[in-house]
Amino acid sequence: MSEPLWAIVDRRAQWDEASFRAEVFLNRPDRGLCGVQLMAHSLDDASLLGLLLPHAAEPRDRVPVECHARGRDLIAHYPESVEWPVFVEVVWRAIPVDSQRGIVAGVDVIASVRTALLESWPELALGSCVAADEVFMLANAAAARFESCKVLGEDRVIGANGPGVFVARLARTPFSYVEMVHPADGQGSTAAGSREQATLFRTRHRLFAERLEKGVMLRSRVRGVFLERSNDLQVAAGCFAEFAAADPPLGT
Repeated sequence: MSEPLWAIVDRRAQWDEASFRAEVFLNRPDRGLCGVQLMAHSLDDASLLGLLLPHAAEPRDRVPVECHARGRDLIAHYPESVEWPVFVEVVWRAIPVDSQRGIVAGVDVIASVRTALLESWPELALGSCVAADEVFMLANAAAARFESCKVLGEDRVIGANGPGVFVARLARTPFSYVEMVHPADGQGSTAAGSREQATLFRTRHRLFAERLEKGVMLRSRVRGVFLERSNDLQVAAGCFAEFAAADPPLGT
């Protein structure tokens, strides 16, 4: 069987394999992965691993100057603007399935920034929105100890009490979604809920909160993984340990 690939038509990219389907609207990087399907289950309201670029009057202003697919990688380049003179490259990289561990699917986001100015401030954020029955955050990576986020059904935002790893047990499905920022890259993560939408769960990861000089490229990594719900916290802790120990990605 041939390796699945991203297919791009009119700035809309789609990943399609037996266990996992998703699409990315390349002129809306803030929405990230949409139209997600796991097996026969649809996550209709999910918006996962979206890149929140600053200083855009409208999200649709973020039209890529280039986009292409290469195997498991979907790559988009977003131009500088007068308000925010930072060039951004985003790679959405599909992760192979690992059924023995209950890993149904996964996607890495690798974001890179550079500037043509002598210096600039490239801070941006990456986040997700999903319907969940329960949510947890990794409080202690060494002990693989999780705590309840306790934000569902409430208008509140909490900072991650740990390394920025969240587990959302997805509503109306037998799966969990794990989101993690690489420990070398995260500069603060938050979780949020909503009183009006009892199952709404949002994440936000702060990236590149530092000065950027001309001729320097900075890179950050965030991973989203879909797991079978049984034993999800233990598997999530193992996934984070592997992610944290992985070699930095090569240039794209």
